[in-house]
Amino acid sequence: IEGIFNISPLRRKFNVDWEFGAYTKRSIKLNDLGKEIIGDAFPKDSVYTKSHFIVGEGELFTEFQDPEDYEDEEYYPDGPPSPAPGSPVVTVVRGSKSVSYFGFVNWRDVS
Repeated sequence: IEGIFNISPLRRKFNVDWEFGAYTKRSIKLNDLGKEIIGDAFPKDSVYTKSHFIVGEGELFTEFQDPEDYEDEEYYPDGPPSPAPGSPVVTVVRGSKSVSYFGFVNWRDVS
């Protein structure tokens, strides 16, 4: 992996367990850790965004799957699939030090 998708320098320098997961569009929402850290600073229930998604510790968002999209039991007998892994924002706090990665491509997604 090269260029902006290469997060191995962050892994080495900050000793984090992060891997590049995807560069794609996806609906996301804050997970419990995200609500704890970000709180009301991200007021939307969900947002459709194109982002770099990082898989690993400290994920603040999870994929949002609208239950109405999976109501047809013929096509989805087990309900919605599991959310895709990864988050456009990850953060790790160790003592008084922290490191975060922001993978949003469009500033309007988070303003």
